[in-house]
Amino acid sequence: MTGTVEQHPKWNYNEFLAFILLYASAADMQFSEAERDLILQKIDSEHLACVQSEFDKNNDFERINIISSYRQKFYNSPEKKAELLVRIEEIFEVDGAYEQTEHNLFMMLRKLL
Repeated sequence: MTGTVEQHPKWNYNEFLAFILLYASAADMQFSEAERDLILQKIDSEHLACVQSEFDKNNDFERINIISSYRQKFYNSPEKKAELLVRIEEIFEVDGAYEQTEHNLFMMLRKLL
């Protein structure tokens, strides 16, 4: 099955962060230049292209499984989870419109993480 940690053992923190931020940016079905620029503050363009390629070949179920499988590796404390949720909200707000779909995804991710 696609989307497990075993298949992505070399993902570091920033690559996983880029993946989850890509997931969040897709909530409104648009990947704006502002969202891309914000993600590029966390990861270089070469790594972003690799992560985006992985993101694009997975469906929503597989993406959620990837996020779920990495959460214990990188977000195993309330403080780390809170930090990630702040970064997710940043991606929602960067284009100036925090839409209902983004809010709904945020609530789901807060429960998942």
